[in-house]
Amino acid sequence: MTIADAIQRAAKRIERHDAEVLLCHILRKDAAYLIAHATERLPLPQRLFFFYLALKREHNTPIAYIIHEKEFFGLPFIVNHHTLIPRPETELLVEKAIEAIERQSSDRSIYVDVGTGSGCIPVSILHATKKKIETHAIDISQPALHVAQKNAMRHRVSINFHHGNLLIPMMPIFAHMSDVALVVTANLPYLTKEQVDSEPSIQKEPKTALIADNGGLALYADLLEQLSTVSFSTLTCFLEIDPSQHERIVQTITLVFPNAMTTVHTDWKHAPRVVEITVQKQTT
Repeated sequence: MTIADAIQRAAKRIERHDAEVLLCHILRKDAAYLIAHATERLPLPQRLFFFYLALKREHNTPIAYIIHEKEFFGLPFIVNHHTLIPRPETELLVEKAIEAIERQSSDRSIYVDVGTGSGCIPVSILHATKKKIETHAIDISQPALHVAQKNAMRHRVSINFHHGNLLIPMMPIFAHMSDVALVVTANLPYLTKEQVDSEPSIQKEPKTALIADNGGLALYADLLEQLSTVSFSTLTCFLEIDPSQHERIVQTITLVFPNAMTTVHTDWKHAPRVVEITVQKQTT
């Protein structure tokens, strides 16, 4: 069986593009190779492995989980079933956070990513910015942190990783700080169980990284309450949300930080996606 024959056969059960991606992964070649060598025979071991992976894809396992990689913000990231698959919508949060970090003039600036998952957000930010900033990333999942650490090493960025719930691991560090310029990013679980159950494309992803109580905003409310106990000279915080939540999240922010300046940024689909919060000096 030739390379072209194998792709054609798999394409009867899955998308042709998916078949090509899987075969490129197995052969460690690019798409141009498949075209140039279409009439070459595909050795039996690779052929068997290819159809095994194609079967997994037919049963709705995401391509990213099969090949253990997903591109995000122009970089390849290791992913597995312990982490969410990075999505294009989240690149908006990265862009806005980079702008905020590069605006920082304080000698004492700290950047914290909460619920880091694969680490794609802080790794992308540090890889893109010229600004040196002390960076911390937190996740409640130890296996997810292992993936994030690998991605940080892969892209040669320096991040302090912490295992724990929301900002709790950072609280002892914050206790010894004052007058810090704090930048926070968070892409926390923000979907309801009903939303997850109705979306076939995310059924293989970890539910604990998707679902939150209180209409999807429980963890963001908890994070904001924790931030309200931290001393800082300025706080700039970026939260990714579901478009349906933008009015409620602004109300929640106002309750915790009445003097905050809040901006809702729309994504490439023109949907409200990232909430930017700016708060001036706070002492506790």
